[in-house]
Order: sequence, then structure tokens, then C-alpha cells
Amino acid sequence: MDRQQLMHYGPTVLIAVIAVSLFVLGYVLAHRRRAAPALIERKWIGKMLPLMEAAASVCAAAKHERMVVMTVAEKAGAGPVAWFAQSIASVIPVYRMGNANAFEKLPGATSVGTESQSLYIQKRDYKTYASWARSMQ
Repeated sequence: MDRQQLMHYGPTVLIAVIAVSLFVLGYVLAHRRRAAPALIERKWIGKMLPLMEAAASVCAAAKHERMVVMTVAEKAGAGPVAWFAQSIASVIPVYRMGNANAFEKLPGATSVGTESQSLYIQKRDYKTYASWARSMQ
């Protein structure tokens, strides 16, 4: 390549290299996080958060910050807190307190229903969900 061609194609090549680098970085970061464990010992209860408490907290934050997602939650038939609980359960791994003194992971896409009071999520996942809700602006 001579100098003229380099000046012409240089910015395009640079943009392509940056785009590929960002894609690779995003892929690596997305796959770096381990899958949610099937069982969490009861001694880690401090790292768990009741699902309904998490839903109420996100609902209050959404109302306070006037998030767009709050309008969808308010139109739900069961109420905004129930809508957030169902939304959290469909995105984040949900656990139930088991008989073996451990939190058992429920199958994916859990329907909260009547057992919502006995369901838990990990606190780190709550922070992830709250950040996601804020990004929906």
C-alpha cells in the first residue's frame, strides 16, 4: 500500500479493528461469569435476598426514578410489585429454601405464583437486574 491508499483506508481499518476488539472483549466478559449453582448452603443466607423484597425495592426505585418500565408494571393486573417479581424470576436464577438446609435452584423461567414468599435470589443478581431496569430508559 502506498501512502495515498493508507490515508484513504486507514480510518476504516482502525474502526474495524476497534469494533472487533470490543466484540471479543464483550464475549469474554459475558462468558467469564460462572453459571448459577444448583445448591447454595444455608450458611450463605446473608448473600440471599427474598424475591418479594427485591421486587418491592426495584418497584420503589422505578417509581422514584420515573423509569419507563414502571408504566408497564402499573398496568399489570396483579400490581407492580408482582409484575417485578415475575420479571425478576424470568431473568435471574431463583432459589427455594430446601429441606436439606440449602437453597435449591428452581428450573428456568419460573412462574412465581403463590410461592413467591418462599423464593430467594442472590444479592449480586439483584444489582444486575436493577442496573438492567435502569438501562431500559
